[in-house]
Amino acid sequence: MSKFIMSLGDGAYEVLQLEATRRWISVQELLRAVIIPEWVGQYSDAQKALVRHMEHPLIPIKICQSCHKSILDGETWRLRYDDKAGRMEPLHEKCWHSLS
Repeated sequence: MSKFIMSLGDGAYEVLQLEATRRWISVQELLRAVIIPEWVGQYSDAQKALVRHMEHPLIPIKICQSCHKSILDGETWRLRYDDKAGRMEPLHEKCWHSLS
């Protein structure tokens, strides 16, 4: 079973608490039995579109950290260590040479 943690502002929680109290249930029961099912019903078309979109594997996109353009398939590129980011960053081959 998947789990999640939810944070609410004081005002939003008070509204949920008042509605739960009015129904003689807990806030957790209100979320599980009423709020989430209504939301899913209201946004079912969006959910279907998301599922269709996710059927295709996501292709990671590399962005050159020098010119901030995509590194396309077939283009030559290198990794450079970026001190500020503290990690390796991709660069187009032409951008690599312009920095050297």
